Amino acid sequence: MKSKMVILILFFSLTILSNETYFEKLVLEGDYYRAVEEFKRAFFISGGEKDCSYYLKIGSLYALSGYDTLTFKYLDLLSEVDLSDECFIYDGIVRSFLSFKRGDFYSAIFEIEDFQDHGFDTLKVLLELINKSVKKETVDIPDFLDDSLKTDLKSYEKVRLKSPELSMILSSLVPGLGELYSGNFSMAFRDFTITTFSNILLVYSFLKNPQSFHIDRFEFSKEFFKSRDYFLTIFIYSSLVTRFQNGSKSNAYKLAEKKNEEIQKKYLTRLYYSIENIYRKKLIDFVLNH
Repeated sequence: MKSKMVILILFFSLTILSNETYFEKLVLEGDYYRAVEEFKRAFFISGGEKDCSYYLKIGSLYALSGYDTLTFKYLDLLSEVDLSDECFIYDGIVRSFLSFKRGDFYSAIFEIEDFQDHGFDTLKVLLELINKSVKKETVDIPDFLDDSLKTDLKSYEKVRLKSPELSMILSSLVPGLGELYSGNFSMAFRDFTITTFSNILLVYSFLKNPQSFHIDRFEFSKEFFKSRDYFLTIFIYSSLVTRFQNGSKSNAYKLAEKKNEEIQKKYLTRLYYSIENIYRKKLIDFVLNH
């Protein structure tokens, strides 16, 4: 009887150990979504209590795998358990990471702003650096950065970003001019051509004789204005002119934003990934060691 009990204990011990090993393997390989399912299964077998560590580990893994909605779901469940100082800190890290991935660097800083003496100094400095860089504010480049990152940031400082507002104003004055300012010649030519043609068509519809396709001579007279085809003129203005003019302004604004994103991607990508790696290391360390 005793031997059977020993065998059962050894069997369940080995099962739990193998589950933990497989779970760690999935995490280290970056297969975070499957790691969540393995963690839940192993936790169910062990019969553990769902505490803050349980919800945070699952939330962290979902955050690492890109399932932000599920991450928030499990972070919100933390309100049902007692939070230790450590759990409170890591809750802030996960939320900061989610804000960082959205490009909301200010919120990412805010989430960990109050955590002093917890090894976040480097992360805070880098978050403030990328936040100011995106806004084209003056930055002090930290000495601890790699030379390649310093080179990227110094090059980025010399590049002027496009103004979406100015781009839209330019296209309001001359269709296609904002697109040209944003660096897209083909879009500028297309919008200028289409909008110009629609305006020519508008003038033609106003000057055209209502009874034929002949263009009447323009006169400042009551009879001339009374005989115009206003229905056709208004129809062309509302359906073509307004649409293409507004489309040109919208395109100009979006192209300027896209151009800025391309510039930022070119010079700030390595800084972005450096920050992301710090987040990943901290979350993986929590998942595996707590």
